[in-house]
Amino acid sequence: MKLSVYNKIVFISLLFVFLMGFSVLNSGGKAGYTGSPGSLGTCANCHSGGSGSTNVVIQSIPPMNNTEYQPNTLYRMQIVVSNPNLNGYGFACEILNSSNTNAGTISNPGSGVQLVNLGQRKNATHNSIKTGSGSATFEFDWTSPDSGAATIYVGANAVNNNGSTSGDSPTNTSLTLTSSTTSSNSKFIDKQNFIIYPNPVKNEFFIQTHEQIQNLLIFDITGKSYSNTFQNLNGKYKVTINELLTTGFYLVQIKTKNQNIHYQKIYVNP
Repeated sequence: MKLSVYNKIVFISLLFVFLMGFSVLNSGGKAGYTGSPGSLGTCANCHSGGSGSTNVVIQSIPPMNNTEYQPNTLYRMQIVVSNPNLNGYGFACEILNSSNTNAGTISNPGSGVQLVNLGQRKNATHNSIKTGSGSATFEFDWTSPDSGAATIYVGANAVNNNGSTSGDSPTNTSLTLTSSTTSSNSKFIDKQNFIIYPNPVKNEFFIQTHEQIQNLLIFDITGKSYSNTFQNLNGKYKVTINELLTTGFYLVQIKTKNQNIHYQKIYVNP
């Protein structure tokens, strides 16, 4: 009798752990559905029947030219999922080298994004369906490797939010990057030499630096630039944004007197 009670307790405990794990795994997107070699498949394994064409755009801040990345560089990756006929969106993404292991490091998930593992492979995926008018953007950081090819695999889904897998429009895509053989004078800001505050930003911010700023640009994820003015206040630069920006991430490009170009992400919340 004691053994039977003990076995029941063990069984219930294991079942609880399993269900908790299953709940966490399915609270949003799942790891392993990017369409990469060795993955579990794509969103089309379960979802189908939706109208319209679902498209995926892979972009980054700073932009990559000619599908080349700068080695050991921090990029803000942006996965844009669109379908004009549906209003709910999800995704899964992993970045692999030629051995199908992690290429570089994925970190710092943005709003609506979580990081999960399939074995040793890191996936970025949605933690809940993101709604939008025709599209939704998912963001995370990627630190590129020091060399070698890196392929970005994305499985994406546009859904009708009916609570089932019917009426959805899945797709998947990939983009192979190569390491740039040309050195760049562009890099994300060294926080010891540049301090930007406050961040989030309303319509102005300050840059504390000992370097002389020659030019400054602010642009969004599409590359559109926005008017600004800046003035040197004895080593502290005051930057005023002259246009009304919508809430979201923007990139500040700073060109110094010695012709180096530095980047800093800011979050604008007017």
